[in-house]
Amino acid sequence: MSASLIAALRAALPSTTIWDAAELASRDPGFDARNFGASALVRPRDVEGVAALVRFCAERGISLVAQGGRTGLAGGAATSQGQIICDLGGVAP
Repeated sequence: MSASLIAALRAALPSTTIWDAAELASRDPGFDARNFGASALVRPRDVEGVAALVRFCAERGISLVAQGGRTGLAGGAATSQGQIICDLGGVAP
């Protein structure tokens, strides 16, 4: 994913935590290293932030993978380059 696309993502979601691939590589992915294989991770704080992220990805044809706690063993949180992770752990109930 290009630096300009990451910059556009940060501009579209200015008050949201966003990690690029380099930042993800320095973090513990949990049980499966593929949990952080994506090009970026976005951690919205509310439903509006999730909606803005979904819109951003849909407009650009980017695959979005929702993640919760990354504690399952089924591989459902596995990601790859070109995808964006939507980390739902920060969304307020």
